[in-house]
Order: sequence, then C-alpha cells, then structure tokens
Amino acid sequence: MYTEAVEAVKSAIGIEDAGDRQDKVERAMKDIGRVVANLKDDIESVNKESKGRKLKIRDLEKDLETEKDNVVAKESEMEKLKSDSSLDEVTKERDKYKTYYDSSLESNRTKFVTDYDLLKDHNDFGKLSETLVVPEGEEKDWSTVSDDDIQKNRDAVQVARTYGLFPEKQPEGVNKDESSIGAGEKGLFDGMGKK
Repeated sequence: MYTEAVEAVKSAIGIEDAGDRQDKVERAMKDIGRVVANLKDDIESVNKESKGRKLKIRDLEKDLETEKDNVVAKESEMEKLKSDSSLDEVTKERDKYKTYYDSSLESNRTKFVTDYDLLKDHNDFGKLSETLVVPEGEEKDWSTVSDDDIQKNRDAVQVARTYGLFPEKQPEGVNKDESSIGAGEKGLFDGMGKK
C-alpha cells in the first residue's frame, strides 16, 4: 500500500528520475504514511470505543424500556387494585373486626367494674387492691384507666379467685360490714379461750 501511494505521488508530481527531489518526496511520503498509520490506529481505537459505548447505550436503553414497562404494569395494577371491589370488602371486614374489638374492650371494662363493685367491700380485698389500677376519688371514672390496665386488673382478680381469695359466689356475711353477719354468728367465738 505504501509503495503504491509513493508511486502515485511520484507520477502526480511528475518525478521520474532518482534525484534528490525523489528522496525528499519519499521521506515525506514515509512521514505521511506514518501519520496516516497513526491516524488509522487512532480511528480504529475510537471506533472500538465508540462501538463499546454504542453497545452500552443500547443495553441501557433496553433496561430503560424494561423499567418503563414495569412502571406502566405497576401503575396499571395499582389502578386495578384501587377500583377493585375486594379493597372495599377488606375495608368492610377491617371495620367489622374493629367494631368487634372495641365492643370486646368495652365488655371487658364493664365486667371488671362489675367485679370491682362486688369485691371492694370483701374482707380480703385489701390484699388485692395494691395490685389493681383504680381511678382516684369516690366517683370512679373508669374511662381514665387504659384497656391494658383493665385487662391486668381482670387477670389479677382471676388469679385471686383461682387461689380461693374470692369465690365466684360469696356466702353471706363475708363483707366488711359486721351488720351483715348473722345474729347467731356474731357472738359465736366470743368468750372462747377465756377461763
């Protein structure tokens, strides 16, 4: 290729003899050939880098399209879920369970207040009262006691009953008020142990 280029240049400028001009032209052609070879290498290198970049760009564009498709699919799915009646059913079911839970808590509170009113005058109530969370004052505002504390109170009463402190049905005369003790029982132990 180089020789052909040199011959083409020689014939173009009309050099036919082997003189000094021919040596200069040949040196210039060799320099041009080196420059052209370097340019060719540079172009090939740039083309390889450009090809690599183009491939990378294509891959990224494919990934971008895939992600766009995913976003469109997710948006479509979200719209379907929003309009789906099953969401309404789930909401209704949740509301039903919340209503049940709230009524269960209220029932729990009512049962404890009833137990408290029955047991507060019992002789052994003092043993239990230290563990209970009870509102202050004569008029008890049970709404100030948390649901967790109410449950703990009910559990404490149940444990006390399990150990026999408060039987489910109280026999007559177990309250603190001595006037409720039967007349025959009042003096039953009086005078015992006296000589």
